Amino acid sequence: MQWTSGIIEQLPRDLSTIAPEIALVITILALILIDLLMRGEVSFSISFFAIIGVFISLHLLFNAFYNPAPSRTAFWGLLAVDKFTLFLKLIFLLSTFLVILLTLQSNLIYPYRVGEYYTLLLTATMAMCFLVSARNFILFYLALETLSISSYVLATYTKRDVFSTEAGLKYLIYGAAASAVMLFGISYLYGLTGTLDITAWVNVLTPVTSLTVLLALLLVFVGIAFKISAVPFHFWAPDVYQGAPTPITAYLSVASKIAGFGALFRVSLPLFTDLIIPGSKKILLMLGPYHFQFATFFWIISVITMTFGNLVALRQNNLKRLLAYSSIAHAGYILMGMTVLDAAALKAMLFYFLIYMFMNIGAFYCAIVLENKTRIGDITHYKGIVNEYPYLVVGFGVILFSLTGIPPFGGFIGKYLLFAAVVNKALSTPHAMFYFSLAIIGVLNSVISLYYYVRILKIMVLESPAKKIGVPWTPVESLLIAIFVIAIFYLFVLWTQPYVLIENVVKSIIV
Repeated sequence: MQWTSGIIEQLPRDLSTIAPEIALVITILALILIDLLMRGEVSFSISFFAIIGVFISLHLLFNAFYNPAPSRTAFWGLLAVDKFTLFLKLIFLLSTFLVILLTLQSNLIYPYRVGEYYTLLLTATMAMCFLVSARNFILFYLALETLSISSYVLATYTKRDVFSTEAGLKYLIYGAAASAVMLFGISYLYGLTGTLDITAWVNVLTPVTSLTVLLALLLVFVGIAFKISAVPFHFWAPDVYQGAPTPITAYLSVASKIAGFGALFRVSLPLFTDLIIPGSKKILLMLGPYHFQFATFFWIISVITMTFGNLVALRQNNLKRLLAYSSIAHAGYILMGMTVLDAAALKAMLFYFLIYMFMNIGAFYCAIVLENKTRIGDITHYKGIVNEYPYLVVGFGVILFSLTGIPPFGGFIGKYLLFAAVVNKALSTPHAMFYFSLAIIGVLNSVISLYYYVRILKIMVLESPAKKIGVPWTPVESLLIAIFVIAIFYLFVLWTQPYVLIENVVKSIIV
């Protein structure tokens, strides 16, 4: 009876910690019902209900975020309840809201049943929220698979398009293989630790078991690296990004990628020298020689990913494919923070997630507008388009220069914080050249990326158009581009405001 009364007392408190996810579940069920009642009719009202559900979830999330309650766990240690996970959930919900706006502007989705589309989109968002807060490998894996299955279907949603069908099939095959490898690694960790706690591996990291633990973690990383499209697990990304409906491409390149990094954080947080998992025992976080081994591993992956992404992007003519390789390169930049493995790097990565959301979704919105106007995805057909759509070209230029990381755009602050974290680490460690070399390679890669971003603008501005397009510009298009441009300038001029918030987020998991 005492055990039962304890459950009854604890359950309402635990349910309140997942109120945003519950709101999403209710919205998903409502969308299924509305879609059945409308019998598949095309209606913007379904989009309206999806937006309302996201806003309710955001409202509940803000209430939890500004709640002064300390970091803890819920559901008997299965979920972490802290500002770190709440911040990532905030990015997921904002990304979903922006992608819904992109969907309303796209001509690719509405010939199909939109009820199913929004149901899958919100299901993927809900799975991301559980993924980044999971402290148990079973919940971790279930959330990751729910996200993956929803993403496979969304990638192939325009089923009459052969490229979309090909994208979904490739995504499924690569995803299934990566998932199987990760599950194999999880089984090894369970065998070594006797528990499904995500961070328990650090307790058995000894000279005797280190090789086995490192192998198991490497297998788990394969599944996560697939989500963040890190080289050499990136092969799916260019084809899927090109073939999927453009709003879904934006969603995969931002929300799904950040969810992958959130999963990586959950597994790797014991590596950060001054951080712990909330609710766990204070474990020895200075891992001695193992700490530098992990840093070396992330150094290699970061350098290969950013360099490969930028070099291959130089030869791309399809805009979505070019942005796919650009997204791969940005995964490499973010992995620089995983090489540093300290609180400053974590702050830099969280800020980068915020500005990356606006930059990349904004870039894909410009791609949607270009698709609607020209029906062509090849950038060589955008010659002289500035004469008809100057507002589009100016907005796209701001977004591209921000992706490059030059002032006065928000992307500069994101890269500055990452490079500063690497340089500061170099100044405080015997392995100075190890970190200095990473910073230099990162700067050189940013210079390389400037070429293919400027090439897009050169074609749009300096080359003579073959013929007039003639499709009118709309006020809604101006408004949406203005949202992304204002956000980018805001995160350059007033970047300290969100950074203070991020500092408080990281403080919630500092020893």
